[in-house]
Amino acid sequence: MLKIEQLKIDEIKTLYNLILEMASFEHLEKELTLTENKLYKYIFEEKIVKVDLLRLNDKLVGYLMYYYTFSSFTGTPSLYLEDIYIREDYRHQGFGSFCFKYLAKKALDYGCERMDFVCLDWNVNAQNFYKKIGANPHKEWLLERIDKNNLEKMVK
Repeated sequence: MLKIEQLKIDEIKTLYNLILEMASFEHLEKELTLTENKLYKYIFEEKIVKVDLLRLNDKLVGYLMYYYTFSSFTGTPSLYLEDIYIREDYRHQGFGSFCFKYLAKKALDYGCERMDFVCLDWNVNAQNFYKKIGANPHKEWLLERIDKNNLEKMVK
């Protein structure tokens, strides 16, 4: 049975390597500026993100990275899923559904009225899975991003 366990301090390198794996799968290696020190700081010192590792019979299956936000429309927290990554050898075995049930329970226990996440436009398998579990794409909402260079320009 799949086990979901909170990341421990001595597992930072393990998480870092999983994120490298995911970046390669998503063809986003060039965007990666992550370090193990950043992971440690924001997970264990600042505590702004939560990470769980997925294991099957002591074999590493993947990870979940999430945090809570607040919705001004509902007046309640929301769970934002930053990453769900399941290694290729373990896909199509029901682990994604298991993870979303786990996150749904966390969200409801925390008082959330929704869970948000993004999906790459080319990842049709993920889109089909998300549709199957009841996710609805927000076509009227566009993801906008201001990168560090433009943030710095704004404050000058």
